[in-house]
Amino acid sequence: MIKTEKIDGLEVFSCKPARKTGQPTLLFVHGAFAGAWMWTETFMPVLAEAGYPCYAVSLRGHGGSDGRGSYRLAFDQRLLSMIWQSSVD
Repeated sequence: MIKTEKIDGLEVFSCKPARKTGQPTLLFVHGAFAGAWMWTETFMPVLAEAGYPCYAVSLRGHGGSDGRGSYRLAFDQRLLSMIWQSSVD
């Protein structure tokens, strides 16, 4: 099941396996003129079913993330920490 949340203004989708499998966490990042939504109906459900915890982030100014009108490309340390913590819980 796909879950959506906002972390520090960034749109983040997650799709986790039904049980812990020990597989590494996957982070999907879109290209130009797109958003995290592009992964939610394709790769994320299939890979989560195969045991991989999946996350997709919309970069600032894209998808449902804040930042339209001012473009900056930077990874948010809090977001990365949240994904890392989720993968080791």
